[in-house]
Amino acid sequence: MNQLLQKGIKLLELNLIIEAKKIFEIILKENPQNIIAKKYLSIIFLKLKNFKEAHNFLMEILESKTADYIDFNNLGIILFELKKYDEAIKNYNISISLKNDYPQSYNNRGLTYEKLGNYDLALNDYNKAIQLKPDFYIAHNNCGNILRILKDFNKSLLAFKNALSFNPSSSSTLSNLGL
Repeated sequence: MNQLLQKGIKLLELNLIIEAKKIFEIILKENPQNIIAKKYLSIIFLKLKNFKEAHNFLMEILESKTADYIDFNNLGIILFELKKYDEAIKNYNISISLKNDYPQSYNNRGLTYEKLGNYDLALNDYNKAIQLKPDFYIAHNNCGNILRILKDFNKSLLAFKNALSFNPSSSSTLSNLGL
């Protein structure tokens, strides 16, 4: 079982998602209570944008009382995609309370605040994500978007340039700069 689990993890690291999915499904068939397989399947279904299946696995993980900050962050992503923004924020808050130095939860909560039009809260979260991970180009890009909405064009341009300095081929940042 352990070798099979390692094989599935390696396949997922190589972005061989369908192959990894098959491995974790085998593990789950052999042991339907295997939480680790369920965690990886929730991630795989999230990557595949099959939010219903990802949600189902995450709910099983939550029921087992083994959920961690990544599970709550991922549940927030699913709820965001399902346009359940208040519930998404609650799950990002739980993720942050479990690990307050995980920049992805701040960035994702910022996206949710942005969607709700709470630009100041979004900007605070993007800045916190950048503080925790200075090379987090997506957070720099998101910061630039908010600053542009707030008509602070100089700071917006600087944020986009910072994003490009960490990822020069970011199509979204290049688009935001009109390049």
